[in-house]
Amino acid sequence: MNRPIVKLFLLSSILAFSSCDCTDRNPGWVLEDTFDDPTEENTGENNGENNTNNQTTNNQTTGENNGEVETVNIVPDIPIEHALNERTALVKGDDGTLWLAYHSCSDSECDNVNLTLGQKRENQDWTFENVKAQQGTFGIEIYKNQPILIFLDPTDDSFKTALRRGKDDFIFETLPVRRTDVSDGLDIARDGDRVFVTFSNDRDPLSTFVLLEDEWRKVETLEISDASAAYERGLQADGAGNLFLVHQDAAEWGIAKYSLRDNRWTDRQYLQQEAVRPSSMVVFDDQICIASDVDDSYLSVSCGDMNNLERDLWAFPNERLSSYSSLFRGDNGTLYIAFNTANNESLRLAKHSPNQEWEFKNLFEKSSYGVSTAIDSAGQLVISYYTCENGRCSLEVLSGRQ
Repeated sequence: MNRPIVKLFLLSSILAFSSCDCTDRNPGWVLEDTFDDPTEENTGENNGENNTNNQTTNNQTTGENNGEVETVNIVPDIPIEHALNERTALVKGDDGTLWLAYHSCSDSECDNVNLTLGQKRENQDWTFENVKAQQGTFGIEIYKNQPILIFLDPTDDSFKTALRRGKDDFIFETLPVRRTDVSDGLDIARDGDRVFVTFSNDRDPLSTFVLLEDEWRKVETLEISDASAAYERGLQADGAGNLFLVHQDAAEWGIAKYSLRDNRWTDRQYLQQEAVRPSSMVVFDDQICIASDVDDSYLSVSCGDMNNLERDLWAFPNERLSSYSSLFRGDNGTLYIAFNTANNESLRLAKHSPNQEWEFKNLFEKSSYGVSTAIDSAGQLVISYYTCENGRCSLEVLSGRQ
């Protein structure tokens, strides 16, 4: 059997995507405010023990639930075939600037597609710039208070990075990995002044690289079989010299831990829940939380550590998913999960803070695809997504206090 290798690279500086009636055996989370969702009662179960420089935006502000929500139309008219297979990625810079990575179209049928970067400074409108002609997987982080992107370049079948130096000015580098017909495991994370990326394919082990002092370096590979990555934020650092990687090894999904001090992968733990597919992960205070889908059907959340990844396990059979979910943690410890409901009928938000039950509400009651989350400098939740109607779609960004 071919054993894909995960490769890790490091860049030094800064890099940068309804109430339930469940019972929690170890209630360690609290919600700071409540959601107002009169349309649906959730019955979650907790089983845990232990072109684009001239793009325009259209702002719409509506009062919903706990405050005002602003919706900004980023790209007004793209074909549904493009949006259905797309994703978006949000990240916040150290100065509070929001960065949005997505694919834009230079024609009405999306025959020519660009990896595009949107920027929104506090109290300013969005501005845009193209990075490169590109289709396929990508990721974004922050390095030296500028966005850095990783992506698969179809023009030469390479794995590239693009570090922004200024408006329409990017430094491109090609990392030494083989691109094959099956490529997965691409992810990116920041740890202080370092940036890490991972990449795998169907022929090599998982490779990891770190960006340190403006130079990419390869670190120890991870021997896993038939590697796959989380949909979003599957690579995270804890700020204490450790990396955590969501990965699939053959049929099992789990977490691998990498020690920067020892320069090696030191531990692996795997999820026991059956038919689970992780979407995204957060790491904080020696805790690991993962948002997943079960049976390609409904939402599940697990929180624990490398001794027990599922010390707390919540299953929400009534929260049906159509695709991946985006998990994010606010500065006050609140967990947010944005996800597209079954048949992409609406955009929904789950919220959980210490010592409180999970709560759910609808944010957008039309079709949605390709969701990503971030917290802006004002502490507001920001969500990017595609929405479609009559065969045409638009990219929107929603923000507000939740």
